[in-house]
Amino acid sequence: MITKSFSTEYCKVLELINYVFFILIIFVSRTLPITIYEQNVIQPISANVEVHIDAIAKLVRVIDGDTVNAVVLNISAKFVNHVRVGEQISIRFADIDAPELYINGERNEPGWRSRSMLIELLRNRDTLYLDIDDEEIFDHYGRLIAVVYIKVNETHLLNVNKWMVDNGYARIWDFPNSTYPNRWVLYVNISNVQLLTSIENNPTSKGLLRNQYLTPLVLYSVILISIIAGYITFSKYLSKTHSNSTF
Repeated sequence: MITKSFSTEYCKVLELINYVFFILIIFVSRTLPITIYEQNVIQPISANVEVHIDAIAKLVRVIDGDTVNAVVLNISAKFVNHVRVGEQISIRFADIDAPELYINGERNEPGWRSRSMLIELLRNRDTLYLDIDDEEIFDHYGRLIAVVYIKVNETHLLNVNKWMVDNGYARIWDFPNSTYPNRWVLYVNISNVQLLTSIENNPTSKGLLRNQYLTPLVLYSVILISIIAGYITFSKYLSKTHSNSTF
């Protein structure tokens, strides 16, 4: 027989656990930055496009919608006489043009919106993969010209230049160089990404295109599984205590 008071207390505790569990689920789902770039939204046109990565850099600051500052982590042998590892450089996104931040001294809202969206896109994705222009390495301001890619999941890179254009935050400005915007696709399969030998053999960059970081989706799953496991374990403990109270 189970005492009435213990049975009532047991039900109250179990009900409280259910409420806490529900609140934790809501909190986790609303606070974790779940990425919008998952496998189910990858475009079919990304399948067979080959990309050559000439450098890897760490984002420092977004200047505007087509320019960022970054520190060089690795550089291919082809460009070692122009860019040094550890150097902070300014990167100009090849063949696109974003609105200016100021026009005639006045704040230009389209330019600030463009900058804000680029900041948001690169949030938690601060490793940049650069396809450097072979013909015109630097512009007249001394900025490195490149098509910029970021890793969005375990299988694909995103062409940031094209994303800015496709979403209306920049326009195509096709300069005479070695990049061709009409050949760009938004997503590139990592299996089609070619890293030059000097980057592939450098231990500081090995594996950067694989398991670079714990993705938000994985983190979200781990936390939810931990919560569920804790709930089940504690419920079993209460049930055992409940059973031991019979006489």
